[in-house]
Amino acid sequence: MEKLCPLMDGPCIEHRCKWFIKLLGNNPQTGAALKEEEDCVISFLPILLIESTQQTRQAGAAIESFRNEVTLGLASVATGTQRLNHLIEEARQFSRASLSGH
Repeated sequence: MEKLCPLMDGPCIEHRCKWFIKLLGNNPQTGAALKEEEDCVISFLPILLIESTQQTRQAGAAIESFRNEVTLGLASVATGTQRLNHLIEEARQFSRASLSGH
């Protein structure tokens, strides 16, 4: 059966076309390895869009995880800063009391 080109509305010219590619990797829906498939990039668009969506979702999850770690770190720094400020204030009061002789 002759392949039809979705762009030229005629027979596919395969390797002479810039849109004819070889796709390697895994199917993002099943995880099965793809055979070295050659076809028009237009026919691969659904699988490429699914893969792109999954990569975007994974990147979003990684960013959220990083944000959570940074938030925990900042909360720890804020707690440490509050404790340090409290200790500085106690030292000032002690110093004032020592200087005034009480």
